[in-house]
Amino acid sequence: MSVQTLQSKTFTWYHFNQFEAADIDFLHSHFQFHPLDFEDLLSESLLSKLDIYKHYIFATFQIPAIDTADRLVGQELHVFLSADHLVTITPKPIPSLEKFVSRCVQSTKLRGTTMHKGSAFFLYKLLLAAFQDVKSLISRLLHQTESMEQDVYAGDRDATVRLARARRNIVFLRHFIDPQRHILTSISSLKRAFVTEEIQLYYDDLRDLLDNVWLATDNLKLIVDGLFDANEAFISHRTNQIVTVFTILTAGLMGPSLFVGFYGMNVPWLPWIERPLFMSLLFFITVFIMISIVYVVLRGKSRIPSRRRSKIKGGLFSRVD
Repeated sequence: MSVQTLQSKTFTWYHFNQFEAADIDFLHSHFQFHPLDFEDLLSESLLSKLDIYKHYIFATFQIPAIDTADRLVGQELHVFLSADHLVTITPKPIPSLEKFVSRCVQSTKLRGTTMHKGSAFFLYKLLLAAFQDVKSLISRLLHQTESMEQDVYAGDRDATVRLARARRNIVFLRHFIDPQRHILTSISSLKRAFVTEEIQLYYDDLRDLLDNVWLATDNLKLIVDGLFDANEAFISHRTNQIVTVFTILTAGLMGPSLFVGFYGMNVPWLPWIERPLFMSLLFFITVFIMISIVYVVLRGKSRIPSRRRSKIKGGLFSRVD
Protein backbone atom coordinates (compact mmCIF):
# COMPACT_ATOMS: atom_id res chain seq x y z
CA MET A 1 0.00 0.00 0.00
CA SER A 2 1.52 3.32 -1.15
CA VAL A 3 -0.27 5.99 0.87
CA GLN A 4 1.12 9.26 2.20
CA THR A 5 -0.64 11.11 4.99
CA LEU A 6 -0.43 14.76 6.00
CA GLN A 7 -2.49 16.18 8.82
CA SER A 8 -3.43 19.76 9.68
CA LYS A 9 -5.69 21.31 12.29
CA THR A 10 -8.70 21.20 9.98
CA PHE A 11 -8.38 18.06 7.86
CA THR A 12 -6.24 15.04 6.93
CA TRP A 13 -4.87 14.40 3.48
CA TYR A 14 -4.39 10.85 2.15
CA HIS A 15 -2.53 10.45 -1.12
CA PHE A 16 -2.25 7.17 -3.08
CA ASN A 17 0.16 7.48 -6.02
CA GLN A 18 0.05 3.82 -7.13
CA PHE A 19 -3.44 2.70 -6.29
CA GLU A 20 -4.15 -1.03 -6.35
CA ALA A 21 -7.10 -3.25 -5.55
CA ALA A 22 -5.61 -4.04 -2.12
CA ASP A 23 -5.90 -0.36 -1.16
CA ILE A 24 -9.68 -0.65 -1.30
CA ASP A 25 -9.60 -2.36 2.10
CA PHE A 26 -7.93 0.68 3.64
CA LEU A 27 -10.62 2.97 2.23
CA HIS A 28 -13.37 0.63 3.43
CA SER A 29 -11.98 0.61 6.95
CA HIS A 30 -11.45 4.39 7.24
CA PHE A 31 -14.27 5.93 5.18
CA GLN A 32 -17.88 5.36 4.31
CA PHE A 33 -17.82 6.05 0.61
CA HIS A 34 -20.55 4.95 -1.78
CA PRO A 35 -19.99 1.48 -3.37
CA LEU A 36 -20.24 3.00 -6.85
CA ASP A 37 -17.22 5.17 -6.06
CA PHE A 38 -15.14 2.08 -5.34
CA GLU A 39 -16.21 0.62 -8.68
CA ASP A 40 -15.03 3.79 -10.42
CA LEU A 41 -11.66 3.51 -8.70
CA LEU A 42 -11.09 0.02 -10.07
CA SER A 43 -12.31 0.73 -13.59
CA GLU A 44 -10.27 2.43 -16.32
CA SER A 45 -12.08 5.34 -17.91
CA LEU A 46 -11.13 8.33 -20.05
CA LEU A 47 -14.09 10.33 -18.80
CA SER A 48 -14.09 12.95 -16.08
CA LYS A 49 -16.99 12.98 -13.65
CA LEU A 50 -18.37 14.57 -10.50
CA ASP A 51 -20.62 12.90 -7.92
CA ILE A 52 -22.05 15.08 -5.15
CA TYR A 53 -23.15 13.45 -1.90
CA LYS A 54 -24.46 14.86 1.33
CA HIS A 55 -21.18 14.88 3.24
CA TYR A 56 -18.55 14.63 0.51
CA ILE A 57 -17.94 14.88 -3.21
CA PHE A 58 -16.20 12.45 -5.51
CA ALA A 59 -14.52 13.67 -8.70
CA THR A 60 -12.37 12.13 -11.41
CA PHE A 61 -9.99 14.36 -13.33
CA GLN A 62 -7.93 13.61 -16.41
CA ILE A 63 -4.53 15.33 -16.33
CA PRO A 64 -3.22 15.66 -19.94
CA ALA A 65 0.31 14.46 -20.70
CA ILE A 66 2.43 13.28 -23.64
CA ASP A 67 3.63 9.68 -23.55
CA THR A 68 6.80 8.20 -25.05
CA ALA A 69 5.06 7.65 -28.41
CA ASP A 70 4.27 11.39 -28.65
CA ARG A 71 0.58 10.74 -28.01
CA LEU A 72 -1.54 12.81 -25.68
CA VAL A 73 -3.05 10.70 -22.90
CA GLY A 74 -5.05 11.34 -19.76
CA GLN A 75 -3.68 10.54 -16.31
CA GLU A 76 -6.45 9.69 -13.87
CA LEU A 77 -6.79 11.62 -10.62
CA HIS A 78 -9.58 10.57 -8.25
CA VAL A 79 -10.56 12.92 -5.46
CA PHE A 80 -12.70 12.50 -2.33
CA LEU A 81 -13.36 15.85 -0.68
CA SER A 82 -15.11 16.55 2.61
CA ALA A 83 -14.71 18.93 5.51
CA ASP A 84 -12.52 16.50 7.52
CA HIS A 85 -10.45 14.77 4.87
CA LEU A 86 -9.08 14.88 1.35
CA VAL A 87 -8.22 11.67 -0.46
CA THR A 88 -6.34 11.82 -3.77
CA ILE A 89 -5.76 8.65 -5.79
CA THR A 90 -3.74 8.07 -8.95
CA PRO A 91 -3.27 4.63 -10.57
CA LYS A 92 0.19 5.78 -11.68
CA PRO A 93 2.30 8.67 -10.38
CA ILE A 94 1.65 12.01 -12.08
CA PRO A 95 4.96 13.93 -12.24
CA SER A 96 3.52 17.43 -11.70
CA LEU A 97 1.40 16.19 -8.80
CA GLU A 98 4.22 14.25 -7.21
CA LYS A 99 6.40 17.37 -7.23
CA PHE A 100 3.72 19.18 -5.26
CA VAL A 101 3.38 16.25 -2.84
CA SER A 102 7.14 16.16 -2.30
CA ARG A 103 7.26 19.88 -1.61
CA CYS A 104 4.42 19.61 0.91
CA VAL A 105 6.12 16.75 2.71
CA GLN A 106 9.45 18.55 2.92
CA SER A 107 8.29 22.11 3.62
CA THR A 108 6.45 22.92 6.84
CA LYS A 109 5.92 26.47 5.61
CA LEU A 110 4.23 25.29 2.42
CA ARG A 111 1.93 22.99 4.37
CA GLY A 112 0.98 25.90 6.60
CA THR A 113 0.12 28.21 3.71
CA THR A 114 -1.82 25.62 1.71
CA MET A 115 -3.61 23.60 4.38
CA HIS A 116 -4.69 26.30 6.81
CA LYS A 117 -7.79 27.28 4.80
CA GLY A 118 -9.29 23.81 4.72
CA SER A 119 -9.55 20.85 2.41
CA ALA A 120 -11.24 22.66 -0.49
CA PHE A 121 -8.52 25.32 -0.71
CA PHE A 122 -5.79 22.67 -0.54
CA LEU A 123 -7.52 20.77 -3.37
CA TYR A 124 -7.44 23.96 -5.44
CA LYS A 125 -3.69 24.23 -4.87
CA LEU A 126 -3.24 20.58 -5.74
CA LEU A 127 -5.24 20.85 -8.98
CA LEU A 128 -3.38 24.03 -9.90
CA ALA A 129 -0.10 22.15 -9.57
CA ALA A 130 -1.46 19.15 -11.50
CA PHE A 131 -2.60 21.28 -14.43
CA GLN A 132 0.55 23.39 -14.44
CA ASP A 133 2.16 21.36 -17.21
CA VAL A 134 -0.80 21.98 -19.52
CA LYS A 135 0.62 25.40 -20.37
CA SER A 136 3.89 23.88 -21.56
CA LEU A 137 1.87 21.26 -23.42
CA ILE A 138 0.06 23.99 -25.35
CA SER A 139 3.38 25.64 -26.18
CA ARG A 140 4.74 22.33 -27.41
CA LEU A 141 1.73 21.77 -29.68
CA LEU A 142 2.05 25.33 -30.99
CA HIS A 143 5.74 24.85 -31.86
CA GLN A 144 4.92 21.54 -33.55
CA THR A 145 2.22 23.25 -35.60
CA GLU A 146 4.61 25.97 -36.76
CA SER A 147 7.17 23.34 -37.73
CA MET A 148 4.57 21.30 -39.62
CA GLU A 149 3.45 24.41 -41.52
CA GLN A 150 6.97 24.78 -42.90
CA ASP A 151 7.08 21.06 -43.75
CA VAL A 152 3.77 21.26 -45.62
CA TYR A 153 4.90 24.13 -47.85
CA ALA A 154 8.29 22.48 -48.35
CA GLY A 155 6.57 19.36 -49.70
CA ASP A 156 7.72 17.00 -46.95
CA ARG A 157 6.19 13.57 -47.60
CA ASP A 158 5.97 12.81 -43.87
CA ALA A 159 3.93 15.95 -43.14
CA THR A 160 0.63 14.07 -43.44
CA VAL A 161 1.55 11.64 -40.66
CA ARG A 162 2.68 14.43 -38.35
CA LEU A 163 -0.47 16.42 -39.07
CA ALA A 164 -2.62 13.41 -38.24
CA ARG A 165 -0.77 12.93 -34.94
CA ALA A 166 -1.12 16.61 -34.06
CA ARG A 167 -4.83 16.61 -34.88
CA ARG A 168 -5.31 13.53 -32.71
CA ASN A 169 -3.51 15.14 -29.77
CA ILE A 170 -5.49 18.37 -30.05
CA VAL A 171 -8.81 16.53 -30.22
CA PHE A 172 -7.93 14.43 -27.17
CA LEU A 173 -6.81 17.52 -25.26
CA ARG A 174 -10.18 19.15 -25.96
CA HIS A 175 -11.86 15.92 -24.91
CA PHE A 176 -10.09 16.01 -21.54
CA ILE A 177 -10.39 19.74 -20.85
CA ASP A 178 -14.02 20.43 -21.71
CA PRO A 179 -15.81 18.27 -19.07
CA GLN A 180 -13.38 19.41 -16.38
CA ARG A 181 -14.37 23.02 -17.01
CA HIS A 182 -17.93 22.09 -16.10
CA ILE A 183 -16.75 20.12 -13.05
CA LEU A 184 -14.93 23.16 -11.70
CA THR A 185 -17.99 25.30 -12.34
CA SER A 186 -20.12 22.85 -10.35
CA ILE A 187 -17.62 22.85 -7.46
CA SER A 188 -17.42 26.66 -7.41
CA SER A 189 -21.22 26.86 -7.10
CA LEU A 190 -21.47 24.04 -4.55
CA LYS A 191 -23.40 24.79 -1.37
CA ARG A 192 -21.36 22.98 1.26
CA ALA A 193 -19.81 24.15 4.51
CA PHE A 194 -16.29 23.25 3.37
CA VAL A 195 -16.67 25.20 0.08
CA THR A 196 -17.09 28.80 1.21
CA GLU A 197 -17.68 31.80 -1.04
CA GLU A 198 -14.03 32.75 -0.71
CA ILE A 199 -12.94 29.29 -1.86
CA GLN A 200 -15.36 29.42 -4.79
CA LEU A 201 -13.37 32.32 -6.24
CA TYR A 202 -10.26 30.15 -6.40
CA TYR A 203 -12.10 27.48 -8.39
CA ASP A 204 -13.32 30.19 -10.74
CA ASP A 205 -9.67 31.10 -11.26
CA LEU A 206 -8.84 27.47 -12.07
CA ARG A 207 -11.78 27.40 -14.46
CA ASP A 208 -10.32 30.46 -16.22
CA LEU A 209 -7.07 28.55 -16.68
CA LEU A 210 -8.86 25.68 -18.41
CA ASP A 211 -10.93 28.14 -20.45
CA ASN A 212 -7.70 29.64 -21.80
CA VAL A 213 -6.43 26.15 -22.62
CA TRP A 214 -9.72 25.39 -24.38
CA LEU A 215 -9.45 28.59 -26.43
CA ALA A 216 -5.85 27.78 -27.38
CA THR A 217 -6.81 24.26 -28.51
CA ASP A 218 -9.71 25.68 -30.50
CA ASN A 219 -7.32 27.96 -32.40
CA LEU A 220 -4.81 25.14 -32.87
CA LYS A 221 -7.54 22.92 -34.28
CA LEU A 222 -8.45 25.57 -36.87
CA ILE A 223 -4.80 25.95 -37.88
CA VAL A 224 -4.21 22.21 -38.18
CA ASP A 225 -7.42 21.77 -40.17
CA GLY A 226 -6.22 24.51 -42.53
CA LEU A 227 -2.84 22.82 -42.88
CA PHE A 228 -4.60 19.55 -43.63
CA ASP A 229 -6.52 21.21 -46.48
CA ALA A 230 -3.35 22.84 -47.82
CA ASN A 231 -1.44 19.56 -47.62
CA GLU A 232 -4.22 17.72 -49.49
CA ALA A 233 -4.18 20.44 -52.17
CA PHE A 234 -0.40 20.09 -52.61
CA ILE A 235 -0.65 16.30 -52.79
CA SER A 236 -3.40 16.61 -55.41
CA HIS A 237 -1.26 19.08 -57.37
CA ARG A 238 1.75 16.74 -57.33
CA THR A 239 -0.48 13.85 -58.41
CA ASN A 240 -1.79 15.91 -61.32
CA GLN A 241 1.77 16.68 -62.38
CA ILE A 242 2.66 12.99 -62.41
CA VAL A 243 -0.49 12.14 -64.38
CA THR A 244 0.35 14.91 -66.86
CA VAL A 245 3.83 13.46 -67.44
CA PHE A 246 2.43 9.99 -68.11
CA THR A 247 -0.23 11.45 -70.39
CA ILE A 248 2.45 13.23 -72.43
CA LEU A 249 4.50 10.04 -72.69
CA THR A 250 1.45 8.02 -73.71
CA ALA A 251 0.44 10.54 -76.38
CA GLY A 252 3.99 10.75 -77.70
CA LEU A 253 4.36 6.99 -77.97
CA MET A 254 1.12 6.52 -79.86
CA GLY A 255 2.85 6.88 -83.27
CA PRO A 256 5.73 4.46 -82.63
CA SER A 257 3.36 2.04 -80.95
CA LEU A 258 1.07 2.08 -84.01
CA PHE A 259 4.05 1.60 -86.32
CA VAL A 260 5.51 -1.28 -84.33
CA GLY A 261 2.13 -2.90 -83.79
CA PHE A 262 1.17 -2.76 -87.48
CA TYR A 263 4.44 -3.93 -88.95
CA GLY A 264 5.02 -6.43 -86.21
CA MET A 265 2.31 -8.69 -87.64
CA ASN A 266 3.64 -11.89 -89.25
CA VAL A 267 1.71 -11.63 -92.57
CA PRO A 268 3.09 -11.38 -96.15
CA TRP A 269 0.87 -8.56 -97.46
CA LEU A 270 2.23 -5.65 -95.41
CA PRO A 271 2.88 -2.65 -97.71
CA TRP A 272 6.48 -1.62 -98.48
CA ILE A 273 7.74 -4.34 -96.14
CA GLU A 274 10.57 -5.11 -98.62
CA ARG A 275 11.76 -1.50 -98.92
CA PRO A 276 14.15 -0.76 -96.00
CA LEU A 277 14.64 2.88 -97.01
CA PHE A 278 10.92 3.58 -96.86
CA MET A 279 10.57 1.72 -93.59
CA SER A 280 13.37 3.80 -92.03
CA LEU A 281 11.75 7.00 -93.31
CA LEU A 282 8.40 5.95 -91.87
CA PHE A 283 10.01 5.20 -88.53
CA PHE A 284 11.69 8.60 -88.37
CA ILE A 285 8.38 10.25 -89.26
CA THR A 286 6.68 8.59 -86.27
CA VAL A 287 9.53 9.65 -84.01
CA PHE A 288 9.18 13.22 -85.31
CA ILE A 289 5.45 13.12 -84.59
CA MET A 290 6.15 11.94 -81.04
CA ILE A 291 8.65 14.75 -80.42
CA SER A 292 6.24 17.29 -81.92
CA ILE A 293 3.42 16.20 -79.61
CA VAL A 294 5.65 16.46 -76.55
CA TYR A 295 6.90 19.89 -77.68
CA VAL A 296 3.40 21.25 -78.28
CA VAL A 297 2.18 20.04 -74.87
CA LEU A 298 5.19 21.46 -73.03
CA ARG A 299 4.94 24.76 -74.89
CA GLY A 300 1.28 25.01 -73.97
CA LYS A 301 2.15 24.51 -70.29
CA SER A 302 4.83 27.21 -70.47
CA ARG A 303 2.21 29.76 -71.55
CA ILE A 304 0.28 29.43 -68.30
CA PRO A 305 0.24 32.88 -66.66
CA SER A 306 3.10 33.23 -64.22
CA ARG A 307 0.77 34.41 -61.48
CA ARG A 308 -0.92 30.99 -61.49
CA ARG A 309 2.42 29.21 -61.13
CA SER A 310 3.93 31.48 -58.48
CA LYS A 311 5.10 29.66 -55.40
CA ILE A 312 3.48 30.28 -52.04
CA LYS A 313 6.11 31.93 -49.90
CA GLY A 314 4.02 33.05 -46.95
CA GLY A 315 2.34 31.13 -44.15
CA LEU A 316 -1.10 29.65 -43.96
CA PHE A 317 -2.87 33.00 -43.73
CA SER A 318 -0.54 34.95 -46.11
CA ARG A 319 -2.16 37.15 -48.71
CA VAL A 320 -1.70 35.99 -52.32
CA ASP A 321 -2.25 38.64 -55.01
